[in-house]
Amino acid sequence: MPVDKAEAERVARRFLDAANAGDTKGVEATFAENARFDSVGRVYPSRADIMNRFLIPEVLDVGGRYKATGSRWDGDRYVVNYDFKTSGGGGESFSYAFLIQDGLIRDVVGRY
Repeated sequence: MPVDKAEAERVARRFLDAANAGDTKGVEATFAENARFDSVGRVYPSRADIMNRFLIPEVLDVGGRYKATGSRWDGDRYVVNYDFKTSGGGGESFSYAFLIQDGLIRDVVGRY
């Protein structure tokens, strides 16, 4: 199935905006129920796991803020580079390679 690149870019932006607003329900709504997220080898096999074991404790609860620093297409994946900072002053840079279909994030590969 061909990827709608404009739609994928909008969904990735909705994810960033919701995460930066601390909007748990908004972030959750960007993911398919059976989405998968590989965060540097830590694999979360469902939307519930992605939210409860990763994004809520490691991003939303710590006041995390993503700043997109670049993006590109790699096949069917929209790759966004981020600088990430927490409200406590911690920070790191990484990329998320999003696979987005039918308006939902289906898979993400996060790498430093």
